[in-house]
Amino acid sequence: MSLSHIAPLAILLALAGVATAAPDAGAGGARKPACELDAYSKDTDPQGLNVRSGPSIDAPILATLPGWKPPGPDDELEGHLPVGFTIVEARNGWVRIANVSIPDPDSGAHQASPISGWVSGKKVGYALQTEVGFERPDPTSPVAIRSDDWIRLDDAIGISDCSGEWAQIAYGDRKSPQRAWFRGLCGLIETTCDGRLGDDSEDHAAADADAAADAPRP
Repeated sequence: MSLSHIAPLAILLALAGVATAAPDAGAGGARKPACELDAYSKDTDPQGLNVRSGPSIDAPILATLPGWKPPGPDDELEGHLPVGFTIVEARNGWVRIANVSIPDPDSGAHQASPISGWVSGKKVGYALQTEVGFERPDPTSPVAIRSDDWIRLDDAIGISDCSGEWAQIAYGDRKSPQRAWFRGLCGLIETTCDGRLGDDSEDHAAADADAAADAPRP
C-alpha cells in the first residue's frame, strides 16, 4: 500500500472531528490500572486499522489509521514507518490508544494526531527489551518464560492486558494460548529504546537458585 495518503488522511480526520473517544469503563466492570506502553500498528491491511469507541468489534468506528507497508530489503525506513501510539488501557484483547503519531511518507517525521480509541491487541507491534516474562506484573512472581537474550515471541497472538509498565501477552496455540507479563516494550522498528530495559535472565536465575537453596529439605 502506498503511504502517500497518510498526511492528508490525518488532516481530514482531525478536521472531521473524529479524533477522540472517551475512556470506556465497560459494562459494570472495574477500570484496569492505567498503563503507558509505546507500540505501533502492525496492521498491513490496505484498508487500515479501525479505531473504535469501545473494546468490542461491535463498537462504532471513530477513525481509521493508515495500514503499514513493512520495508523490503532494499527500502529506506523513512517511507515505511508505522503509525505509533501509546497504550493506556487493555481489556478483553483490546487496547486503548492515545498519543497517536502518523509518519510523513517522505521524511519519516511523525506528526501528532488527536485520534484515540480502542484497537485490537492483535494488531499492535512492539519489541521486547527483556529476557524474562512473569506470571504476574511483579518481578518477584514466578517466571513464565526466560531467554538468554531479549525475548522474541514469534508466535505472539497479542496484548491481552496491561498494568503500569507491564503488558500481558498471549502467545503459542491460539486455541489454548500461554500468557506472560513483560516490561521493557519498545515501540520503534528503526532502533532500540533507551531506558526501556525489562528484566535480566541471569539476575532471576540467581534468585531462583538462592530460593531453592534456602528451601527446607524433605
